[in-house]
Amino acid sequence: MEAMTHGEMNDVLVKFSTESARYRQALLDEPKRVVATQFGTEIPEHVDIKVLQETPTEYYFVLPHHVEAGAELSDADLEQVAGGGTFVLNAKCSGGMLCTVVNVEAKLFG
Repeated sequence: MEAMTHGEMNDVLVKFSTESARYRQALLDEPKRVVATQFGTEIPEHVDIKVLQETPTEYYFVLPHHVEAGAELSDADLEQVAGGGTFVLNAKCSGGMLCTVVNVEAKLFG
């Protein structure tokens, strides 16, 4: 299994949401449930997932979590550092040479 980056996870969600209006609406309405289902994992209660949809006149830039140098890490941050924040991906490709179908088995947290 290989690690999947935040950007790769985003790409998967964007791909499915552009292909299905129903999926996109579910992702907007219940992002935590959809993300957990999409990647086959449980998301801890203390983790919040937010999904925003841009408009032709409104754009979003996401800044990552920032911890000041020398600041103490929270228990949740320490848990992530201790191995709880790895995203593991096991993708199975089918559909011939062009790999038209990819089944993703993933684990978000630890």
